[in-house]
Amino acid sequence: MLISTEEIAPSEIFASFIRCYSLRKFNTGEQILIKPCHASHEISLLFFLKEKPLYLIHAESRQIIQVGRNIDLIGPSTRYAGDMVFKGDYAFFEILFKANGFFRLFNISPVEVVGQIIHSGEIFDRTLDFLYEQIKSYGCLPQMAAAAENWLQDHYNRQKSFAALDAISNIVNLIDQSRYSLPVTELASQVYMSRRNFERKFTEQVGIPPKVYERIVRFNKALYLKLKNNSESWTSIAHTCGYFDQMHLIKEFKELAGHTPYKFLLLTSLTQEHFISRIEE
Repeated sequence: MLISTEEIAPSEIFASFIRCYSLRKFNTGEQILIKPCHASHEISLLFFLKEKPLYLIHAESRQIIQVGRNIDLIGPSTRYAGDMVFKGDYAFFEILFKANGFFRLFNISPVEVVGQIIHSGEIFDRTLDFLYEQIKSYGCLPQMAAAAENWLQDHYNRQKSFAALDAISNIVNLIDQSRYSLPVTELASQVYMSRRNFERKFTEQVGIPPKVYERIVRFNKALYLKLKNNSESWTSIAHTCGYFDQMHLIKEFKELAGHTPYKFLLLTSLTQEHFISRIEE
């Protein structure tokens, strides 16, 4: 089974809010596909255009949690959440927000959605249902992205100013680009804040504290590098991403992905993903 994925960048006006738009397609036939839900620092708005996931198996209780809505908001997660189960013919459009982009556009703190899958109707009005019908009627990703940006434009226009939020955006970019862990006191001094005030504002806008965010970003960088080049050794990736050693990386995988790196790659469907176009991280 092949997963076909296409990603495109947002327009210039939304470049500081959104990392990319994506369209993913796959058909499991009569087989069951299980996707481990690893820790993630991103928030996404997900539109299921054909089939919907069957259910989520909770990481700790292993209980089945029913899912199956047309539009879901996926909050950032700080740990392995469980396994999402798929069977059928799938196509889904996704808006992937930058760390504090969701907060800046909608003035909703991601703290409220950390570790959760939220029905869109709990947050957004019926205009999102109209957007869903539009996206379903389109055949290509650029058209879907243009429709999404028309919807986002209204929310953008409601915000009077983003200048006061630029400080946290700058720190997010600094963390994303850094190879090594940066002390919180140093990050706070970069934006002329006390440590306490900085941690409060960062968590309010991003959903998770700066040190936790930094940890999850590093984990996802390691996963991205391995999926991009499977021949690269975990030792090399650990060094590139600033881990103490390979054992440190393995320990992080067990907590944030639920498995060792080797077993996670055996389980995840991402190893079968073919990118038609990709936005480099």
